[in-house]
Amino acid sequence: MSINRFSSTLQLSDFDDFITPSQECILPINVKKSGATSQGATVGIKGKEKLKKVEITLNDCLACSGCITSAETVLVTSQSHQQFTKVVEEIACEVEKRIIVVSISPQVRASLAVASCLSHDEISTALNNYFMSKYDVKHVLDTAFAHQLSLLESSQEFIQRFKQRRSKTPGDVSTSPPLPLLTSSCPGWICYAEKTHGKLLIPHLSRVKSAQQITGSLVKRFIARHHDVTPDRVYHVTLMPCYDKKLEASREDFYDDVYNTRDVDLVLTSGEITEMLRLAGEDLSEFVVKTTTNDVINDISDDESVATKLLRTASLVRGAPPSGDGAPPSGGYNGGSGGYLEFVMKNAAKELFNIEGAQLQYQPTRNNKDLQEVKLRDDSGEVVLNFALAYGFRSIQNIVRRMKQNKCNYHYIEVMACPSGCLNGGGQVKDMAGSKEEERARLGRVVDFYREHLMQAAAPLLQRSDVSTPQLQRDDVITGEKDIMTSYHAVEKNENISVKW
Repeated sequence: MSINRFSSTLQLSDFDDFITPSQECILPINVKKSGATSQGATVGIKGKEKLKKVEITLNDCLACSGCITSAETVLVTSQSHQQFTKVVEEIACEVEKRIIVVSISPQVRASLAVASCLSHDEISTALNNYFMSKYDVKHVLDTAFAHQLSLLESSQEFIQRFKQRRSKTPGDVSTSPPLPLLTSSCPGWICYAEKTHGKLLIPHLSRVKSAQQITGSLVKRFIARHHDVTPDRVYHVTLMPCYDKKLEASREDFYDDVYNTRDVDLVLTSGEITEMLRLAGEDLSEFVVKTTTNDVINDISDDESVATKLLRTASLVRGAPPSGDGAPPSGGYNGGSGGYLEFVMKNAAKELFNIEGAQLQYQPTRNNKDLQEVKLRDDSGEVVLNFALAYGFRSIQNIVRRMKQNKCNYHYIEVMACPSGCLNGGGQVKDMAGSKEEERARLGRVVDFYREHLMQAAAPLLQRSDVSTPQLQRDDVITGEKDIMTSYHAVEKNENISVKW
């Protein structure tokens, strides 16, 4: 895996750096000067012999107060497509086989559809068949349902925080949760915030889990229950547009100490799927055949478990829905990165100011399309809500600088590490030999596909009692704060590492 596929927020600004393990990595590296042997990773030094490649886990990266570097000599091995195929082979030899579940984000489907010249229905069918037939995957899921939960909880979190601050007198405001509220679904941004400006930024971060991690907790709990196995017998893989999601899955916050398992065991990207297909001499179009769905999707009864309802709601390829109910819309709420700003602002406008159907206008700041403002005005023209989109490291630095100077007047900011957001994630399919113009054209096609097929801008605002379909209620799957919320931790800076952010 190429380290430079991580978001630029996680990389050094100097892309010509060469970082040797002994100089920059805080992990203990045993150095052997002769033929002596030792356990663990070793670095051989003999004259001008080149240093061996060092293998580190993503959890090591999170514990380090430095950063992931652009040096190709550092390899992340615990989250790769080679590891996926290795585990699948191991499961095939098990007497009591683990249940393999794959969850796919809408952004990945858009990227793979454009790369394979497939329609929306075709890409869903192809991915479903690819994983079920080739890797014996039991369930292929859509993360859209979990994303709807994330949007809903993010909206409620902001509204409650805004109300708390509005009800305080000027002298008491400091005792209430601070604004702006910053989105936390982008792990590259979170990693940067924890390692560089923890004291400043962490109080502002939304505590709502991302769609990936909500999906993870639901899969390990309900699908394990559905198959009458413990959570550690479910092997959960997600397909995401960004390598940074591998970091998120590796966080200790999402590890179950009771069953010794992670909510998400492994993360693959769109680009890694195309590489797996290339190595096998295959194409996704070959898998556009009649879809095999699990009986649980089609066998509808009045007395169903929550797990059965969840499987029907979240399955990537759905069977015939109950009479009168269509399949829930997929993707985000008007936005390639999930639409947090628009969803939260429209809900807040309605609940806080009784403004229905607010029309949002995005205004770039100083000709920066990755830093845009959205203002909500009341009937008198007064600005009552001031939101912003901040995509890419340049925009993030701008926001952090304003917050340091106490000049950040936004109420809510949707923050993403990748320029142009998740549709342009480092893990998306890219033609490395193509020109910048060709890559921009490809991104344009991905954006168009997402807007046409995967964006639910016309869908009504979600309500607490009805998150996705009348079949499955929000409170059926969310039973406590741990199911939907998480926390963040400032990482103590290691002064011995010469890394500048």
